[in-house]
Amino acid sequence: MKHRKFIIITILILNCQLSIVNSLAQMSIEMCYEKAQANYPLIKQYDLIEQSKTFNIAVTQKNWLPQLSLTGKASWQSDVTTFPEKFLEMVDNMGITDIAFPTKDQYNVALNLSQVLWDGGMMVTQKKMAAANADVSRAQTEVNLYALYHQVNQLYFSILSLNEQIKQNQLFVEELERNYKIIESYIENGIALRSDLDNVKVSILDAKQRATEMRSYQKAGMAVLSAFIGEPIATPTDLIRPQLTEAESNIENRPELRLFFAQNKQFDIQSQMLYTKGMPRISLFATGALGNPGLNMFKSGFTPYFMGGLNLSWNFGGLYTMQDDKRNFANLQKNIEIQKEVFLFNTNQKLTQQNADIEKFNELLKQDDEIIELRAKIKSTAAAKVENGTLTVSDYLRDVTNENMARQVKAVHELNLLQTVYQLRIECGQLTIKN
Repeated sequence: MKHRKFIIITILILNCQLSIVNSLAQMSIEMCYEKAQANYPLIKQYDLIEQSKTFNIAVTQKNWLPQLSLTGKASWQSDVTTFPEKFLEMVDNMGITDIAFPTKDQYNVALNLSQVLWDGGMMVTQKKMAAANADVSRAQTEVNLYALYHQVNQLYFSILSLNEQIKQNQLFVEELERNYKIIESYIENGIALRSDLDNVKVSILDAKQRATEMRSYQKAGMAVLSAFIGEPIATPTDLIRPQLTEAESNIENRPELRLFFAQNKQFDIQSQMLYTKGMPRISLFATGALGNPGLNMFKSGFTPYFMGGLNLSWNFGGLYTMQDDKRNFANLQKNIEIQKEVFLFNTNQKLTQQNADIEKFNELLKQDDEIIELRAKIKSTAAAKVENGTLTVSDYLRDVTNENMARQVKAVHELNLLQTVYQLRIECGQLTIKN
């Protein structure tokens, strides 16, 4: 008795473990979305964008550090500074003979130090520009990744649709096989002919051929979906059939809109840079050098010297083209607005069509139930007529096939409705890219 209880408990534990393993093996469409996104090579670009942004901002900030440079020069010139001849004669008459003049070959080595005090806002704008460029790149990557959802959606529901059709086809085969046995008894009683049995056999083989084709398509779809998500899908039952939920027709969260916003912001900052380029630059400078001659041109030989002070530079060249550049950026922003309007128009058209499709499939499903009910009644009546010898087996097989096709059509309509609802969710931007 104790041994029997132990076996029962063991079996229950094993069944629980198997059910847990099976539940873990199953995968929802949301999981496929997430896994496809994480597995797609483009996801690595987020890290590169962030690294590039950090690098560019760091480089810009280093421009505030003191800049040190070493310069050297060796030259020969055709003439040097000297006194007029009359002045030299007067100096000679005065007995002064120790006046030296620079030689035509001159040398200079200098260590220069500069520190920016004000750059007209250029470095601040450059940091903003680095962040804006990163935002545009990130938004563009998000748009590209968002397109994955459409592909996963198509593959996922194609597999589920084929799975439902295969199930209905299997039920059809089983019903034909039952009819095969019934017709065998009819032949013995003289109600049916051997050719009727052959017709049933042909219908069974045709149904099995369709099942083979559908399994082949299904296998190919699972292979492609496995490649997208980076995990094997062993059987169609690994995919969970989603629940039918309502989708909101609101596209405010689409990544394309974030891209348009980021691009507009990018052009705004580029316009700001036009002003900073036209601003003056003020900096401190210090120079320590060794030159022949030094600062005193009348002292021969290598002489060290030092120089320091303020430096002002103002380039007016950017002012000539500022208005043209501003008009160019304004045109680019208008182009972004046009692209945004086109996107909103096309997306709203898709939403309208998809909402109409949802209504259509809901209505078709109501009609499918009525058609299946009527087909079942017709099949039952036909079966009774065959048994009474008032209807041929071929006509009965046609009614059996019609009922099966009606059930397959309903299964397809159910999956079409689900797919359209999830497609509407994608168009509305209800799915988010994780980065």
